Amino acid sequence: MFENLRADVARFPGGGWTSLRLALESPGFYAAALYRVRRHVHTRLPRPISLAVKLHLEPFARIASWALGAAISPSAQIGPGLYIGHWGGIRVGPTAVLGADCNLSPGVIIGFGMRNGIRGEPKIGDRVYIAPGAKVFGPITIGSDVAVGANAVVCRDVPSHVSVGGVPARVISRKGSAEYLQPQRLPPVETPKNEVRVERRAPRGRNAVRPTELR
Repeated sequence: MFENLRADVARFPGGGWTSLRLALESPGFYAAALYRVRRHVHTRLPRPISLAVKLHLEPFARIASWALGAAISPSAQIGPGLYIGHWGGIRVGPTAVLGADCNLSPGVIIGFGMRNGIRGEPKIGDRVYIAPGAKVFGPITIGSDVAVGANAVVCRDVPSHVSVGGVPARVISRKGSAEYLQPQRLPPVETPKNEVRVERRAPRGRNAVRPTELR
């Protein structure tokens, strides 16, 4: 639980205490933290202790969910690094699966649906950005690094590394979710010293580009 919470905090920009301060100022973080605590109680504590804690926790959790505008079932499986930038109208069903470093926006619903006679909830990969008002439902699979557009209705499988939008949603670009996610969890790319960087050749003349040596 605590490792997942640390990963959730790390999704906020700045790093260190700056990320923690921003997280504590965000209602979305409290919605994510409430899910983490409930998930831990439901899945990790011994059953007698779990039942006793639920009696006291669940009434508070339901009121907190209403106040935060995010009803995330503790039975849902959500990887580390969950980011809820804004709150309101968010629902995640009990059998939904989300990977690591996913973003949920206001008005997002991830829930039950029917497809080919089979009922179920979505399985979503890593680093998926779901924009405001999007609805994702049914026993479908969404790949990693996917961006779901605002107010999209996703009711069929989506491959990795694409952006989808519309009703019903379809692939609209190959950009994916990279530009919508916080980059600080990715390792920095360092350029070795004395490396020669060759620019693309430009037409000869006053604006010609020559190779430059990095120092």
